[in-house]
Amino acid sequence: MGLHFAVIANVRTVKKARKEMEKAFLTVLRAGFAIGFSVISLGVLALTLVISCYMSAFLSDQSTAKDYSDLFLYITGFALGASVVALFGRVSGGIFTKAADVGVDLTTDKQPEDIDKNPGIIADYVGDNVGDVVGAGSDLFASFAESVCATMVLSCSAPELMRMPQSFYYPLLVFSSGIFISILTVAIGSRVTHAESSGQAQRIMTNQPFVSAVLMTPVLLILSQYCLPAQMQFAGESYVTTKYQVFACSLFGLWGGYLVGLSSEYFTSHDYYPVQEVAKSCHTGSATDIIYGLALGYMSTIFPIIILVVVIYVAFICAAMYGVAVATCGMLSTIGVMLSVTSCGPIADNAAGLAKMCNLDYAAIQTEDISAACKVVSAHGRSFAIGTATVTALALFGAFITRQGIAVVDLLQPIEFAGLVIGAMLPYAFSAQILRSVSSAAGIIEKEIKEQKSEITNRGGEPDYHKCIRICSIASLRGMIVPTVIVVGTPMVAGIVFGPVAICGLLAGIIVSGVQIGISFVNSGVAWDNAKKYIEGKERKAKRENREQAGGEEGHEVRGAGRTGREEGGRGAQEGFEEAGDHPHAHHHRGSDRKGERRVQGRHHWRRGGRPHEGHLGTRNQCLDEADLPHSADIRRVLRERCAAQPLAGNKSLVR
Repeated sequence: MGLHFAVIANVRTVKKARKEMEKAFLTVLRAGFAIGFSVISLGVLALTLVISCYMSAFLSDQSTAKDYSDLFLYITGFALGASVVALFGRVSGGIFTKAADVGVDLTTDKQPEDIDKNPGIIADYVGDNVGDVVGAGSDLFASFAESVCATMVLSCSAPELMRMPQSFYYPLLVFSSGIFISILTVAIGSRVTHAESSGQAQRIMTNQPFVSAVLMTPVLLILSQYCLPAQMQFAGESYVTTKYQVFACSLFGLWGGYLVGLSSEYFTSHDYYPVQEVAKSCHTGSATDIIYGLALGYMSTIFPIIILVVVIYVAFICAAMYGVAVATCGMLSTIGVMLSVTSCGPIADNAAGLAKMCNLDYAAIQTEDISAACKVVSAHGRSFAIGTATVTALALFGAFITRQGIAVVDLLQPIEFAGLVIGAMLPYAFSAQILRSVSSAAGIIEKEIKEQKSEITNRGGEPDYHKCIRICSIASLRGMIVPTVIVVGTPMVAGIVFGPVAICGLLAGIIVSGVQIGISFVNSGVAWDNAKKYIEGKERKAKRENREQAGGEEGHEVRGAGRTGREEGGRGAQEGFEEAGDHPHAHHHRGSDRKGERRVQGRHHWRRGGRPHEGHLGTRNQCLDEADLPHSADIRRVLRERCAAQPLAGNKSLVR
């Protein structure tokens, strides 16, 4: 479903961008929210149906607390299935998109990559959708399912929660309320504010998570007030927890997730110093650029880790491991908005590529600006996903310990400590296998593209897009075999050979090491990408300023030609429209010399620098960029060509 929405939105965004940026941005924004809503809505519906079916099949009026505990243990299979799909989407999709991206970049040199003669360009576009849309959606869906199942398993350790049926559905009610909050956030973002520039679009995107968190805060208080008992005591704890303490857990989780994404935005946005520093390092070569990027990623882990530690500490103090699980639900309560802003990036990026392939220069500029705005928020969403995955893994860890009856995990014991060290190593081995798969697949794609380009140059013909897509698909499926064996096989071997205590140390090491690698790698990659966008934006700005300075004399030539060549202007305008074809409005453009001159120059007077007030010259449906008019003598020729390709819809002026 996410792929379907993304592909449709790509084409619609290009079409809207030919007219104005705001409509194109709204198309991207609404497509992203459609993807986010579909994921969380289907998740809540499916999990509710599973719980209802299991309760009607396995429970009765004489059911005990152990029966409920066993029931929720069965339901954790739903979370396991979601995790398997997320592993496939993230690993296989990531290998696909990066292999295609690197392979295409290696063969473009200084030529633009978004041309229809490039055999790997379609694979690159498909990879953006597969890796970012499908991968992010499946990842957050798995976190949602795991958090709900962990909360339900841990709720069985409190007798007070067992006596209130609505307490079982508390996590589902949190996510269901988040759907309506997300809808309200979309309405505020799309109707109250306007995006007429890249800066405004970026502000709208960055404000979406904040608005959703503000609106969700009172909802969490209401749900905690009416769905939870006044007091509850969990097994193994000597203190009593109140429903307001549980609300504090969800509140800290909600705002902790937002702050984790906000800290990553500082390290990945080209509006701030870290990315600008990475861009400056490119002046001395690729080596310093890589060093600065890696250093930025390592530094960016400090604030998210501190925030996550505070959230986990407060949640555990308030309600033990149940509080950690509730904090995860609060953090993921705005999952619809976060998945939406994450999906906007690949949609806008592919729209920009399609506009370049179709030689729609004006639409390409507009979609590039939208893509730059969405890239900043994509790091926000990815870091949010990593943070929620960390807290969710800790909640599942607590559910495992509670179910096994393990009171204390002593890391000074040899088996636990060995499991801790091995667990800290596994994320590195996992990442290494994925990087090797990407490198190998990118080399195959590079070789295939070069062979097809050579054949096209020598013999002619069309590129075979399907072959590059097939290569990426096979490489991504093969590349995920070893990482999957590592992830699934290691805990099984540790549990069978050394027992549950070894799994405790193993899971602790994986959580501690994995969150560091995930945040640092994500922020480094997005920072490099946005540094590239920052450099390209400065180059476009410099070219535009040079063109404006060089256009001063041309503007005087245009005005002089209008004053001294009225007859020529009238004949030229009439001649141009007659050449455009026998459309029904052709007679409106014949007339006096003064009218002909007025139609060449347009209703708007020329500014200094030879540019009209609107900045673009063209028909009502097809705008001309300033770069299309390098010399004043070419104005009539360009207008003739554009009018021949698309007749004017009425007797409107040539100037918008």
